[in-house]
Amino acid sequence: QFHIFVGDLSSEIETQQLREAFAPFGEVSDCRVVRDPQTLKSKGYGFVSFIKKSEAESAITAMNGQWLGSRSIRTNWATRKPPASKGMFLFLKL
Repeated sequence: QFHIFVGDLSSEIETQQLREAFAPFGEVSDCRVVRDPQTLKSKGYGFVSFIKKSEAESAITAMNGQWLGSRSIRTNWATRKPPASKGMFLFLKL
């Protein structure tokens, strides 16, 4: 699967609306708007996944800067944050 990060989502956008916006580019295998677990308010970003890389590439190119709801969205490849390593320090020789 090929995962797209969608940023700058307006607060009224729901997962179904996000899915519908990206559906013209191909089969959306997964889609979600990220929400705060306590308040359930949108965090302003989400993820859309496609089976085919070419469809994901087309969606990133075509949707970047497009208006969805009341805001212009940003799209790019989704990347995982590296795990935070505790107790690891970087020493530089000066």
